[in-house]
Amino acid sequence: ERFGLFSIIVLGEVVVAVVLGASSVKLALNIGIIALLGTLVAIGLWWLYFDLVSHRKPKKGYWKFALWYYIHLPLTGGIVALGAALQDIIKHGSVHVPFNAHITFITGVSLTMICIALVMRAIEARHEFRRFFKFGPWLMIVLAGLLYLTLLVEINAVLLLVISVLTLLI
Repeated sequence: ERFGLFSIIVLGEVVVAVVLGASSVKLALNIGIIALLGTLVAIGLWWLYFDLVSHRKPKKGYWKFALWYYIHLPLTGGIVALGAALQDIIKHGSVHVPFNAHITFITGVSLTMICIALVMRAIEARHEFRRFFKFGPWLMIVLAGLLYLTLLVEINAVLLLVISVLTLLI
């Protein structure tokens, strides 16, 4: 339960980062769209975490418990990286995303997705999610890796955030 509470606080900080980024520039339609998409990415990660892994007990065994326990630190780090990158992306508007913000954003989203996938392997699945828990973690890891393909091209903020939102919806 404490991991869930801490995660919701950190996800709230992402929303704060979006608001701070938007308030530091002149408000325009493109800034509003970027802020909205950034918030949707945070909501998507919130949805994945709280719908799939939060409040679930780890499977029996030391290694499953250790994985469940210790993977929450990098999961939280990924969310923090996402918030920092979003604030920088919003400040730059719809121009091409700076490489450091781009890689920080992709790493934050990917790291969070991979950590959620690993926690899924360590917990008892709810009955209605049993089929998804068999292939879902692998799909999440592949999609997280595919996000790095966006580093191969210069991309604007709106397209980067749309790709991330669609990845989380899959």
